[in-house]
Amino acid sequence: LDPLPGFFDTADTKTPATPVKPFASPMEMMRNWPSFRGYRSLGIAYAAEPVVGWNGTNGKNILWKTPIPKPGPNSPVVWDRLVFLSGADSRAREIYCLDMNTGTIIWTVNTGMGSEISIPEVGEDTSLAAPTVATDGRFVAAIFATGELLIVDFDGTIVANRKFETPDNTYGHASSLVTYRGMLFVQYDHAGGAKLLAFNMATGEKVWEQERAVETSWSSPVLVPAGQTDQLVLSAYPLVIGYDPPTGQALWQLEEVVDGEIGPSPAFSDGRLYLTNLFSVLSCIDIASREVLWKYEDNLPDASSPVATKDYLILPSSYEKVSFFDAKTGELYWEHRFDTGFYSSPVVADGKVYLIDKKGVARIFALDKTFTVIADSPLGEPCTATPAFVGDKILVRGEKNLYCIGKTE
Repeated sequence: LDPLPGFFDTADTKTPATPVKPFASPMEMMRNWPSFRGYRSLGIAYAAEPVVGWNGTNGKNILWKTPIPKPGPNSPVVWDRLVFLSGADSRAREIYCLDMNTGTIIWTVNTGMGSEISIPEVGEDTSLAAPTVATDGRFVAAIFATGELLIVDFDGTIVANRKFETPDNTYGHASSLVTYRGMLFVQYDHAGGAKLLAFNMATGEKVWEQERAVETSWSSPVLVPAGQTDQLVLSAYPLVIGYDPPTGQALWQLEEVVDGEIGPSPAFSDGRLYLTNLFSVLSCIDIASREVLWKYEDNLPDASSPVATKDYLILPSSYEKVSFFDAKTGELYWEHRFDTGFYSSPVVADGKVYLIDKKGVARIFALDKTFTVIADSPLGEPCTATPAFVGDKILVRGEKNLYCIGKTE
């Protein structure tokens, strides 16, 4: 896969004498797995050479397996030897830090707000800890359906512990976090008032806040290169908006591209943005001209997000079907019906597509215009989280446990 434009563009290279980098470079972000769906939250594992066969029941290619104290369908995030994820119940909302090599839980930090705050009713599939945490390489942040935002350093020391208004939505807050050059972005779209917020990861201070004239959504932000700059793109009915990350200024918006209470996050590659939602439409948009290039209206997802490369688009659904398109023209190359649907989102790694179904079976197939099964790899427990890919290892969160998958002796 070709690196995204701007791969070697880092702000800190302008002052090479600076002894401490203010934030991680794009190369470091690509090598790790800093947020939901990886670098820029786009579902591409650039520096991964993962295994293709494992079995969580008999231990094949399972390096370790660790029970996670509290539930949450959020995905693991990885930085060097550290793995981060969150869990929550009505008693506590927590961030966990695990050792990548052993699976040992190094530390646990909770918000400390206990059950005395308002605990919203949430859907069984969402829980209080649906959003995936995010890291900038020095700090890690988590947000919960209670409206609690927690930022800690890699030693587990609390940097910021904030409480927003309890989100008013049907299933519970689920939008994941993303970081960019030391800033943290929070998409907070709910019936009580939608907004986008930016925070300094090192201090926890709010940098800016933008109100949003949109309805409730569960979609997560993505970072996309546009010309010589980067944009933060958010999807929620009735608007898709591209923001300037440093200032929060809305650079452009499109109305009613997709509708409904949007769950899937956008996909992006080679200047094209892909937006979709169940009972709506899949739209391919040229991000420079904002022209809709093509549409598709069948087998759309309600939770799982599509992933795009320069040539292909992979579209999973909760109803067993996966569709595979020419990313430029929208030509449907193939459809395949599996026996179980998907909440987890696909990840492209090493010329393959990894997609885990609700039962925890990883459906691994070729990134090609002809459908070719490479492997079906069972976890041994249900899974709705998207895996993380770093080097030759895969981190998968099941219903009860976190698994590290790699070649065993």
